[in-house]
Amino acid sequence: MPHDKKVPAIMLVVLALVVVVFSMSLNAMIKSKQQDAVLFFSMDDQIPKGFDALTAATDLNFNTNTVAQAIKDKLGAATLIRLETSHKYPADGQILGDAFEKLRAQKADLHFKNEDFTLQYYKRVFIGFPVWRNRAPIEIDNFLKRHKAELENKEINLFVTSTNVDTDKFLSDFYKEFPQITFNKVLSVKTNEESKFNSMLAQFLVGK
Repeated sequence: MPHDKKVPAIMLVVLALVVVVFSMSLNAMIKSKQQDAVLFFSMDDQIPKGFDALTAATDLNFNTNTVAQAIKDKLGAATLIRLETSHKYPADGQILGDAFEKLRAQKADLHFKNEDFTLQYYKRVFIGFPVWRNRAPIEIDNFLKRHKAELENKEINLFVTSTNVDTDKFLSDFYKEFPQITFNKVLSVKTNEESKFNSMLAQFLVGK
């Protein structure tokens, strides 16, 4: 009989744990629903100091990493997620461009190694990346294809970094690749002047 009395007690403990876990998950979902997600692809930690060809140009202070952080700071309640690739790109800008075009011609299947997460609970998503030879990195294309269903009904904002990009041409080609996704605003950073950047950022985030 003593054994029978222990059963309800154990069940109560298990039930209490289930309730706690459910409450934590629900709170996390509610919290993220109220937040923005700022995703960015940046490899500046792999580049020799003072050389930033992978995210922009050698003299561009506002690379994808710093732009993402600036956006996050302005938004306040936002989740910052750095997208990491397993592919090793060359540091030299010219060699990078040539290697990138070769990878595209080969239809290389490159992905981010940490993209197994959901975006469905975020109300707005900001996505940032460098532009190489007027194209987005292959990893970005594949990421958008993979998360297309989650992104279709959200407000999506892009921020890109490059001193040489033809923004209009890039966006025209980019939008054609993802007709199901509506991109709201685009911030194209081509300057290393702090005052100009702050002005562009303020305009980009108007109403947000």
